[in-house]
Amino acid sequence: MVKRGADKINQKVNRLKEQFWPEIPDEQLWDRKVRDGFITTPRAMPLMMSIIDDATKGKPAGFAYFALWARSLNECIVEIKDPGSMAYEIGFTGERRIKPWQDRILSLENLGFIKTAPGASGKYSVILLLNPYKVFYQLKMDKKIQEESYNVLLMRAQDIGADDLEEEHKRADKELRKEKQTAKNAK
Repeated sequence: MVKRGADKINQKVNRLKEQFWPEIPDEQLWDRKVRDGFITTPRAMPLMMSIIDDATKGKPAGFAYFALWARSLNECIVEIKDPGSMAYEIGFTGERRIKPWQDRILSLENLGFIKTAPGASGKYSVILLLNPYKVFYQLKMDKKIQEESYNVLLMRAQDIGADDLEEEHKRADKELRKEKQTAKNAK
C-alpha cells in the first residue's frame, strides 16, 4: 500500500518536472536513492524549528535542532566530534562560538527534544534525538508552547500523514478514562 502511494507521487512529480522544466537533465537533481549525504527528517521540520525558536526566546534553538538532525544517523544518534564545527554550522564564529552552541543544546535538552551524554568532546559528546511530535505534545500539555502553534503543527501532521500526535491524544484519553474508572470503582 505504501509502495503504490509512493509510485503515484513519483509519477506526479515526474510529470510536473517534465511539464515545467523539460530541459533540466536528471543528473542536475539530487536523487537520494543514488547519492549519499542525506538523512530522513520530519516533513514538518520548518514548523518545528519555528515553534522551538518561539519557546527559546532570546536564544533561538530551532536551527541547532535541525543541524542535529542533519548530522544524525537514522537511529537518531548524533556523535559530536567537534563542537566548534557544530557551532560554526549554525552561525556562530570566533573564539567563543562553542558557548552559544552549548546554550542551544541545553535549551533543547531542557525542552525534552534531546538527551545528551558526556564524552571525549565534552558534556555534549553524544546526543539522542527523541520523537519531536511526542515532545511537542508534552510541551503543549505543560503549557510551554502556544496552543495556536501546537494546533498548526497538529494540522500539518495530519496533512502529511504523521499520526504521532493523534496517538498521544488517544493514549492520554485512554489514561484519563482509566483514572476515572479507577476513581469510580474506589467509591
